[in-house]
Amino acid sequence: MSSPSERSAFYNLIARQVLDRIPVEDVTTRVHLIIDRRKSKRENAEFNSYITRQLQGRLDPRVPLDVYHHRSTENLGLQAADLFAWGTFRKHERNERAVQVWCPPAWSTYGWEHRRDLQRTYRSSQ
Repeated sequence: MSSPSERSAFYNLIARQVLDRIPVEDVTTRVHLIIDRRKSKRENAEFNSYITRQLQGRLDPRVPLDVYHHRSTENLGLQAADLFAWGTFRKHERNERAVQVWCPPAWSTYGWEHRRDLQRTYRSSQ
């Protein structure tokens, strides 16, 4: 898998497999899907088209679907997803038992730069 089109197709496939696990069938308002901005404009448009076709088949036709591409450096939700994915990779692919993935409730009110303080606080509260 070396060509950009092969990588893009693989990325789209993995994204679809992840989204297939998220129950959206009972959503009644609006779906906001936020994706890391890592592709070109053309690749983002292709991705949006692919994912929109996949999700709209599972959504009520009256439910709007919005797909956004944000920089992970500017979006705390994407940073949390990156941290989770990284921890899962380290745990399963490298068998690192010391890696723990967590997300304390306070994360939603503090910036990413405070994650070490939050981790200490979270651990001390356990």
